[in-house]
Amino acid sequence: DSTLQQQIVKYVNARLGSLRDYKPVKERILLNDEYGDRWAFHSVAYPTYPALASGPVLFLAVEPNLPDWATIRQQDFAAHGLAFRLAPAITYMMENFQKSPSLIDIAFSTKFSRFHFHRSFAQTFGVTPKHFMLECQTYLAKSRLIDSENDLQAISEECGFAAQSHFTTRFAQATGLTPLRWRRMIGPRLKTAAR
Repeated sequence: DSTLQQQIVKYVNARLGSLRDYKPVKERILLNDEYGDRWAFHSVAYPTYPALASGPVLFLAVEPNLPDWATIRQQDFAAHGLAFRLAPAITYMMENFQKSPSLIDIAFSTKFSRFHFHRSFAQTFGVTPKHFMLECQTYLAKSRLIDSENDLQAISEECGFAAQSHFTTRFAQATGLTPLRWRRMIGPRLKTAAR
């Protein structure tokens, strides 16, 4: 996607040009593709990285999307003790996101306190539990926007949003488009690609 490529180059140039500190800078960024759909990236910028270059270096990694997360099994993390203990939370959130589970409920699935769980989950997987559940809701909403003619209120309820206005706001934050605009612009492209 040329639009996404251009945004990545622009971001990298701006980020590397602004590095003044002596420690790595980590952040999560959202960039739009040519259709307006948002892609999440993890970015880590180093003022110097002697193994690769004498100057600043920036690593960008695409954040896994929900189908990627769905393939993860706890045993896939056996070599990484903390991730192994946190993996049940991914399954729990994917199975219960429509019920809006509390942080305490999610943390209980890992036997961590809610504070330790939240910090550990965000550091290990690069996304907060709240953002992960929003990804679950958004993914289901996209599916319903394409596959059904249901109105936004019905989709909002099915996806576990508190209200239609909350759905519209969160969906726009995640995708860069309102649900109706996304349905008109992106939906036909995805239907055609699926055939």
